[in-house]
Amino acid sequence: MLKICQCVRNFSPYGGMEGYVWNLAHKLVEENVNVLVVCEEYHNDYNTKIQIKLVDKLNLNAPSWSKHLFFSQKVKKLFQREKHLIGNYIIHSHERLSIHHVTTIHGPLIMDRKKSLLDFFSLRLFAWKFIEKREFFSHNVSFIFPNSYFSRNKLNYFYPNIKAAICAPGYPGINEDLYKIENKNEVFNIGFIGKEWKRKGLLFVIDVYREIYKYKDNIHLHIAGVNQNDVKKYLEGLSENSYTFYGWTDSKTFFEKIELILHPAINEPFGMVLSEANASGVYCLISENVGFKDFIGPNVGEVLALDKKLWVDSILKLIGKKVYVNRIQFSWLNLAKNHIKIYKIIDRLNNN
Repeated sequence: MLKICQCVRNFSPYGGMEGYVWNLAHKLVEENVNVLVVCEEYHNDYNTKIQIKLVDKLNLNAPSWSKHLFFSQKVKKLFQREKHLIGNYIIHSHERLSIHHVTTIHGPLIMDRKKSLLDFFSLRLFAWKFIEKREFFSHNVSFIFPNSYFSRNKLNYFYPNIKAAICAPGYPGINEDLYKIENKNEVFNIGFIGKEWKRKGLLFVIDVYREIYKYKDNIHLHIAGVNQNDVKKYLEGLSENSYTFYGWTDSKTFFEKIELILHPAINEPFGMVLSEANASGVYCLISENVGFKDFIGPNVGEVLALDKKLWVDSILKLIGKKVYVNRIQFSWLNLAKNHIKIYKIIDRLNNN
């Protein structure tokens, strides 16, 4: 039986990367794979066939890069302490480890960023470059999973030396309940979702929405995954009845409320919320910097440059109309089966 260790700081069904690992782990168990999860915290509602080992968690106020380094150090010490694990398990990282056999890239590369004259003096940037390169070039690494062709092309460009290790994209699946959402009514409800709201373009969304509201005051903006106190000042001047904040909420609950989702991200390797939106019958307007653009076609959505007038014009054409959405079939089971093929290759390499 294959033995796979998934490493993620928060083992939970909520969140893009977290949901990816959660669903992958559960489908692997259904396919008779022995799954161990190493994490700092976990959601209680997991399949008890999955084994869980906890490591210590760094202070919440620490910088993100230091949390990665801390988690990496704790995972390494766990495997050094329990030596039987390192020989028996294929280690799949979803964070920034140094002892893994396979890693999945969920977020933007630190190399793919706007350069600044101050970069040379940035401890933060130095740390991110170090952990990113270590993740790809550690001696155990056999395969690297991008989560879209957009992400794969970025990897090939910035790290040509690892080209041979890069797999075909591992697209996330979809909760099957989303496909059961009934076809949408006319477009009046616009949605945005994303914890990293600056990178995902919430301020651009608010600017666009403010302009549309001048012409169509019967629309409503729904914002999920965002702390209201962080962004409410940007909504000044808009009627409080014209927007709703949800915080973290169930995907189905959110997507039942909207007909159109906006995702003008600066850099988004895939955009799992968009595949979920599509499965729910929601039309997608996205920027050119989003990996989900591989799937944009007739009756799915539109890819737009980050020009406010383009977005305003496109949305105004949709308001009040019923838009048929072609729902693409994404499967967690297919993702698990594709991973199993890779795991078996690594297993053979390790046993030869």
